[in-house]
Amino acid sequence: MVVMQNPVGEDTLQFLEQHGDNTTKLELLFFWSRHPHARFSLKAIARALETNSRVSDVGQALEALTTAGLVDKHIESEGLYFYSLAAERARKEPVLELSKCSLYEFKRCLARGLGASLSRQRKLSGSKGSTRGCSAASISTK
Repeated sequence: MVVMQNPVGEDTLQFLEQHGDNTTKLELLFFWSRHPHARFSLKAIARALETNSRVSDVGQALEALTTAGLVDKHIESEGLYFYSLAAERARKEPVLELSKCSLYEFKRCLARGLGASLSRQRKLSGSKGSTRGCSAASISTK
């Protein structure tokens, strides 16, 4: 039996389940948690992600996060687009929560499958309330 700490709290898992429905979006959310005040071009972001996502996939994921109000899209005078984490505090707060997790913990969460982790955590812990940060309830697997 392996016992693993779930790297994020219940509120954050629900946020990720809602807005991170694929690996590219999940990695983008983690990326923005590490760079909350910066602006990047699409190509720079695509190069920074570790999933080796295609630029077109990153562009689609950024557009979805922009539509959800989590990422702001800025246009420069030359017609170039730059992206940043949403300026509104309430919108970016869930993303900032991810910065409490190490890259290792986040990758472990991705590798195990976010949906499966959330379902198991709820079943095993009987959790309905909020746990914040990276030291949420343990998950046991065989």
